[in-house]
Amino acid sequence: MSKQQVVKVNGGTGVLLEIEDALKKIRDRAYSLFEARGCEPGCSLTDWFQAERDLFDVTTGELAETETSFELKLPVPGFAADQLSVGVDQNWFAVRGKAEQRRKKPGEYSEFERKDLFHRFELASPIDTCRVKADLEDGILRVRMPKVAAKAVASEQVHAKASAHAA
Repeated sequence: MSKQQVVKVNGGTGVLLEIEDALKKIRDRAYSLFEARGCEPGCSLTDWFQAERDLFDVTTGELAETETSFELKLPVPGFAADQLSVGVDQNWFAVRGKAEQRRKKPGEYSEFERKDLFHRFELASPIDTCRVKADLEDGILRVRMPKVAAKAVASEQVHAKASAHAA
């Protein structure tokens, strides 16, 4: 089992820049799909999901929620731990993977030819970004994301309201 580095995302980090770049590519591709459909409204999510599939390997993951945490299992076949970037913020989680394509010999076939991965998940509750743990084993990235304790969330909300009233 290989420990995967998890980066708490804030302005200017390499992981954040990679995520922002991936989102810009998806946004631009989705807009071109919208234009290709004659700019008719009503299919923005369809265009977004198609853009993700066009640009990146989009694997099917499993996100489970308990009272105290989220756990994600995401297949990342063909990626080593050093080829994956994991970024978290209080309400989302993202994985970005880039790998050099191995040159195939004549007659070789591989379903893992494309090595560009991006996945971003919005979370229903805030997580404690300092306690997120990720492991990569047998091509499965497992990420455990403890939720922020209910008291801490209430305290942050009260502090934010008090700060807003003071302004």
